[in-house]
Amino acid sequence: MVVPGATLTPGTYTFILSNPESSRDVVNILREDGTAVTSAHAKRVSRNNENRDLALYVALNESGGMPMMKGWFYPGDRDGYEFVYPADQARTIARLESVEIPVAPRG
Repeated sequence: MVVPGATLTPGTYTFILSNPESSRDVVNILREDGTAVTSAHAKRVSRNNENRDLALYVALNESGGMPMMKGWFYPGDRDGYEFVYPADQARTIARLESVEIPVAPRG
């Protein structure tokens, strides 16, 4: 799955907000063993539905290309985070179908 600045291969990742109190946050993405993959900017977003499960919000590529992760929502929260992509990637994402993928919380 593509995130700003990296492609995540299958595995377990941790997303850590560097400063969750600001309106625009830096997200550090780490592998399961704690090694850094990338850091990216994200902004807060709200869901339009009542689903409160943990979910990844992705854009699916029609041609079978790698899905692009738009953002995520934590369990029980209506608000989540959406990655800030460069303009060319943001335009591509806007044209693609977006879906929520449920994810089981770790632990």
